[in-house]
Amino acid sequence: MSGCSCTEKLTIHWVEGWEKGGLWNRQEVPSMELRGVDALSSVVKNEAEIFIVLASANKIRDCEGCRDALIDMFQMPRSWWSEHERKSNGQFGCMTKTDDQESIVSMNTWARFLVKKLLAGSDYRWYKINVFIRWLGPQQTTILLFDAPAGLEQRVPHELLAGLSQEDLRDPFWVYGHLVEEVVVQQSETVWDNRTRIRTIEKGGGKLERSQDFSALNDLARHAIHISETLGLGVKTMACMLRDHSTMRTLLPGSARAASRRIHERLNYLEHLLEGQRQRAASNKQRLDQGMQLAFHTVTQMSADRSLEMSKSMREDSAAMKTVADLTLTFLPATFICAVFSMSFFSNEPGGGGWMVSDKMWLYWAITAPVTLATWLYMQRGWKERFKEWKKMSKEWREISNEWRKMSTERVASRGKP
Repeated sequence: MSGCSCTEKLTIHWVEGWEKGGLWNRQEVPSMELRGVDALSSVVKNEAEIFIVLASANKIRDCEGCRDALIDMFQMPRSWWSEHERKSNGQFGCMTKTDDQESIVSMNTWARFLVKKLLAGSDYRWYKINVFIRWLGPQQTTILLFDAPAGLEQRVPHELLAGLSQEDLRDPFWVYGHLVEEVVVQQSETVWDNRTRIRTIEKGGGKLERSQDFSALNDLARHAIHISETLGLGVKTMACMLRDHSTMRTLLPGSARAASRRIHERLNYLEHLLEGQRQRAASNKQRLDQGMQLAFHTVTQMSADRSLEMSKSMREDSAAMKTVADLTLTFLPATFICAVFSMSFFSNEPGGGGWMVSDKMWLYWAITAPVTLATWLYMQRGWKERFKEWKKMSKEWREISNEWRKMSTERVASRGKP
């Protein structure tokens, strides 16, 4: 056995004389004291029918000595402590040991459920139920509850095991009726909390304009995906549990069949509740997808409308510029004449015999004509291309805006009340 200096402590609850109304006891035991011990009864010095051990799997996983001690004491599969098992978001497994008469001597079962609890804003936390159970017959059941949420840990053992009868201890699966009911309660709160947030968006008609609104909508979509995932896997876990329970029931003695049937019926009922919550979560996700599409099309339509308004404003600016251009063209000939006659090519000095034109006048026309022609050709080509592009873009924007307006109107008209 590997040594360790681990300071992790296990909180152990046990009850002795359950059938006679025995009281629950509590004790904290350093994990290192479990090394070389065969049973918890050797640690707490009693013959209890029920042990509940609260421990941190993450801390024990890092300590080889404590991990080996738990594996030896409870016959845990070593793979239970592997990294891929730790990252699993849901599972159920069992190992049964029988004698020569095919009667159950001991049975180990383990399960893992995850629930995503939504908090204020975009915050959340994971509510985990990670349990390993060793059943040695009606005389003893050990429940290892790892990394229990604070709310659940405070209710161990009295509230969690309320309604337990002595006959229930004859069935190795008696614990799961209580634990799965806790999962159902927590998932119900999460599903309906998510539904309320989605309904708030629906009442707003999908009108989102600020960037933080879109960020909140994305967070809500992410939560909806995780909720659907954990519920789907929870239903699958229950199906595996019920299948193994049905197989196990054939190995129980006749005196335990009645209690086992009641537990099986209860597990069936809890599975149906989880399936109902899974359907509600799927409905929430579809409603959220529809709301996101409506919000997207609404905002896109608003952008298109604003672009059209900008186009109208640009056309008005163009009209004003045209007026300015017309005025410029009106006075341009007179300006040109004044400029020409003010050049040094013309002379009208007193006593000079009237107007005289320089014999170098041809230089003016030789330079001005080709430069003017080149400028005019360049301007004609550039303006035609820009006008065609603007005309095409304006047409496309009008078509897209009309299509989005039509789609949004049809979507709003087709939306039903929840």
